[in-house]
Amino acid sequence: EGSIRVSASVESKVDAENRRRNAINHSMTHALNWALWTKLGDGVAQRGSDNDAERLRFDFSHGKALTTDELEEVEALVNGVIEKNDPVQRALVPLDEAMQIESLRAVFGENYPDPVRVVAVGLGEDTLDDVRADPSNAKWRAASIELCGGTHSLASGDAQRFVITREEAVAKGVRRVEAVTNGKAAEAARVGDELLAACQTLEKEEAPSQEQQKELRARIDAATCSAALKPKLRASLEAVAKRLAAKEKAKGAAAAGAAAEVVVEKCDEAAAAGHTSVVVEVPAGVDGKSVGKLAKKIHKAHPDLALFVVAGGGGKVGAFAAVPDGHALAPAGAWLNAALEPLG
Repeated sequence: EGSIRVSASVESKVDAENRRRNAINHSMTHALNWALWTKLGDGVAQRGSDNDAERLRFDFSHGKALTTDELEEVEALVNGVIEKNDPVQRALVPLDEAMQIESLRAVFGENYPDPVRVVAVGLGEDTLDDVRADPSNAKWRAASIELCGGTHSLASGDAQRFVITREEAVAKGVRRVEAVTNGKAAEAARVGDELLAACQTLEKEEAPSQEQQKELRARIDAATCSAALKPKLRASLEAVAKRLAAKEKAKGAAAAGAAAEVVVEKCDEAAAAGHTSVVVEVPAGVDGKSVGKLAKKIHKAHPDLALFVVAGGGGKVGAFAAVPDGHALAPAGAWLNAALEPLG
């Protein structure tokens, strides 16, 4: 509403709560930058970052996806910084002096002012004055020290909790990490705990349905939770699916064994009685490959016997025919077609 003109007087207001949360997430991008560098090595360099009151995002140079263990360790390093609740220290320092600080993190290609603002997170009882007095001390590698002019929280503990929710590639040799803090992190952890409990419950069930597995898989895919946890949740579902598949395979093998006994017995009786053909019904679930092997076995024992095997169940009918050359019922396909024609 209204209008604006040159030389008009205006009043600006800062959304204090939004700024506070934004500042916390900004400080945690610094802690994340340090944690990634600490875990992955000197090849890690910032390639971009973005944060607001809801989440933070950090892009960095790295040639491959982080493993589950790496994600967990990076997350733990940042949470360690939060737990220490060190003050977030700031100081204006001559640019040349700042660039001499051991472990200083700066954005490649960025033009910094002189003097420049140095921001440190995780120095513990040390101060930036201590850093300036002994800039080459290797102990500073245990803290995040960056050149930055942005807004920051007062202490690392303001973040309360840190959870990485996504890790992905955004360009060749560039990875992106997204994360949340405070209440958003607590909610992500709660969701992760719920999904883990659901997976553990499913693992204990004797025969969870396909619908149960599908529903839980959809919940996992849509969830905002720890990026390190999601592969474990999916692995749990995969283990359930493999267990059920193995169970069905064993069930099929047992059915095939029982069917073989029935078919062999019926064929022996038919041959002994002088019959030239036999029709046998076997339990549902016997696969065609098993029936085919059985037919070859029967043909070897009774080469003049025509065999028709039928299995029904679940609204479906399966049939297999084996007919010796020259038999009155040959070819087998014609026998099958004639027998199954009433079923359409």
